[in-house]
Amino acid sequence: MKKNLILAGMMMVSTIIFAQHGKHAPSAKTGKKLEKLKTELLLTDDQYVRVKAINEKFAASYTKLKKDTAMSVGTSQKQHVKLRTDQEAQIKSVLNEPQLAKWNSMTKKKNGRGKHGRDKHRRDHKG
Repeated sequence: MKKNLILAGMMMVSTIIFAQHGKHAPSAKTGKKLEKLKTELLLTDDQYVRVKAINEKFAASYTKLKKDTAMSVGTSQKQHVKLRTDQEAQIKSVLNEPQLAKWNSMTKKKNGRGKHGRDKHRRDHKG
């Protein structure tokens, strides 16, 4: 009986441990996003290199912003939004018209996802 309880306890603990997601390297996540952009938008090699350089430049800015603990949360969020807007503007300047149209449709779909997107969706579609 005692062995069964210990075994059951160990199984519960191991399930919890394996269910946790580890931290993924930001560069791996960025690489996947960049590859998706390349295939979805049919980026040329030159465009790919330019977008990659833009992403790397802003990644350093995001890291610096994240490490700045002296900044208030509200200020940090405003800075993050500004960085994101600037990054998107630079990426859009690299794209041609059909790619830009595809980018806009992709971002429109993406904006409905996530916690805040779901909440907005619920508010907008209350019966």
